[in-house]
Amino acid sequence: MKLQKRILIFSIAFFSLTAAFADKSRFYQDGKVIDTMYVDSAEGLRVRDKPSLKSNRLCALTHRLPLKVVAIGREETIDGITAPWVEILIPRYEWKSEKPEYGWVFGGYLSENMPKFIAPKNAEELSDYLTRLLFLIEFEENPESMYAVRMLTDGTYDGGLLNGARPTEGTWKALGKNTFLLSKVYDNGFDSNEKVTVTVKIEGLYTYFSHVGPKFKRIFPSEHISLELCDDNMNSAMLYETNYKNQTYLQYLADCNKVDSERVTISICAGVSAKGTKYEQQYRTYWEPIMAEHQQKADKMK
Repeated sequence: MKLQKRILIFSIAFFSLTAAFADKSRFYQDGKVIDTMYVDSAEGLRVRDKPSLKSNRLCALTHRLPLKVVAIGREETIDGITAPWVEILIPRYEWKSEKPEYGWVFGGYLSENMPKFIAPKNAEELSDYLTRLLFLIEFEENPESMYAVRMLTDGTYDGGLLNGARPTEGTWKALGKNTFLLSKVYDNGFDSNEKVTVTVKIEGLYTYFSHVGPKFKRIFPSEHISLELCDDNMNSAMLYETNYKNQTYLQYLADCNKVDSERVTISICAGVSAKGTKYEQQYRTYWEPIMAEHQQKADKMK
């Protein structure tokens, strides 16, 4: 019996260590830290100043958001999940200045691949979806005009043409899994009081809005905006995601042989991966010493 008990205890310990290592190993590929990972938590993920739940919160990140991994820290079991704390480059739009900022997230809620999008099943889920993204709208009657709309969690919204004209404000409320009520209360200095019921149709990468009146041709969630709208500084959540998720800008410059060293440098410093482009060595030259330094500090904290 004693021998069987020892074998049982050994087996439990062995499988526990194996499970913990297996979870940690998924942060590495070919012996190197995986460059980009994604938030895998519908409730979002908090960034902290140290690898501990007792440390200060710096900001919060939304589901499916891409992150630049900097270092792998100590392991901990949280919510029944054993995983390491992971140091990340905080998204540029959260920086207080032009200086890069770093923070820690629990690796149990990170994924190597972008989590699959699941369409809303009720009004609450539609509300959550709409407030996570900034939408850009093309109008059928004027396809050259792009209109940005941001739904806020307090039930209000604001928007306007990208050239700064015709600001619009109002309120909104989700009615079901694919409809919401929009009440326009301010448009270019005039009260409107217009109320419309908008139907939402999500197909693959795109979201379509339609209602009686001017028909919206296509709505782009922030991760699917065309290249022409990319901002060099990535100083907003919308533009950060556009550059980062699709890695479009560096690939675009490489494919077109369009050399713009300032834009390339800004993108690399913001964590946009240059993997597969001619700027990959430049990316490594910048990030490898930074990651080595941060990893040394992380190892001392274990």
